[in-house]
Amino acid sequence: MARKKVPEDRWTSLKAAISRKWTDLTDEDLTAIKDDLDILAERLQKRYGISLEDAIESANQFLYDFREASLGAYRRARTAASQAAGTLDEVAHEYAWTAVAGAFLLGGLIGYICGREDRRRSYWF
Repeated sequence: MARKKVPEDRWTSLKAAISRKWTDLTDEDLTAIKDDLDILAERLQKRYGISLEDAIESANQFLYDFREASLGAYRRARTAASQAAGTLDEVAHEYAWTAVAGAFLLGGLIGYICGREDRRRSYWF
């Protein structure tokens, strides 16, 4: 069986969820689970005294629910970002010259600040 290592960027949230659900798991258990996700069922069997089949079923259900919750959060964030982009596009089209003027002023301000920084450095060096 191939080892299923948990990606580093997902481990923190998965570890927290596992710790909330199964409080008897130790830090050593969690470290082993991070390196090989298949160990989760074995550690559940050991800590909770349940059959391996029940532990596998419980672990698989948990991981499925965790994945679905993560996908749901991703979809909600993507929808919100899309709506925000649509609203920004509408505002930019409705107030085109205002948007152009705002971008021009912001660019000028950033250029001024960056230019000042360069002059200050060239004066001292």
